Amino acid sequence: MITLAESIFQFAESRCYSASLKETTSLFFSTEEITQKLNIGRTQASRELNQLVNNHVLFKINTRPVLFSLREFFVQKFQIEIVEEYESIENFQNQLNSISSEKVFEKIIGYNSGLAEAVEQLKTAIFYPNNGLPVLLMGETGVGKSYFAQIMDEYMIREGVLLENSPFLTLNCAQYANNPELLSGVLFGYTKGAFTGADEDHKGLLEAADEGVLFLDEVHRLNDEGQEKLFNFMDKENFSRIGETKERQSKVRLVFATTESTESFLQSVP
Repeated sequence: MITLAESIFQFAESRCYSASLKETTSLFFSTEEITQKLNIGRTQASRELNQLVNNHVLFKINTRPVLFSLREFFVQKFQIEIVEEYESIENFQNQLNSISSEKVFEKIIGYNSGLAEAVEQLKTAIFYPNNGLPVLLMGETGVGKSYFAQIMDEYMIREGVLLENSPFLTLNCAQYANNPELLSGVLFGYTKGAFTGADEDHKGLLEAADEGVLFLDEVHRLNDEGQEKLFNFMDKENFSRIGETKERQSKVRLVFATTESTESFLQSVP
């Protein structure tokens, strides 16, 4: 049977990982919220919360009401030391504000030299109006294209562009190079009976990554029809599952990776 401390930890974890880092107060909760959520008395809730603070699981803000949050969440996200108690939200916010979102790029070798221009281009694409611009990463296998995409995702979360729990999905198009119909089905989804083996409706990755990031590795391996549908989505912001005429929408950030040169890749763009 789950303990009270474990229930509170799960509640705190859910609160932190479902909120935007830009909305600091949404990452905290009060004793009253715990009493209502777990249906326990206020004294019991207060005692358990303070014990979790003493055990370095939670930390608290001495406001009225007192607010609590998950210590490890901030330690991992900002690489900073979290003390047990803060006098105010403002004091805690000042500590966070001293940690720039730019720090995430320090994980990339050459972020302030050889890759400085690429980092600036990435930020321009992220903050471009109307859900940003698609990003195309080019380079040989093993140079870190997928890692760069993950850094991009982390940066957007820190900047509040995406929520903490927003999806980050990956599809290696090369795995389906010999089955273009299946590849299109995985990407766009399909309806029951659309093709042999389609026994039920299936949501594609484009739809599953709504409000998040979809990273398409080896995108040049997508067949002509799939590329046409993909670029149509980029142009009109809608798509259809295989076997249906209904138009669907997804607010997804697209990141492409290819080992092909710019010229050879763009030749396949309709």
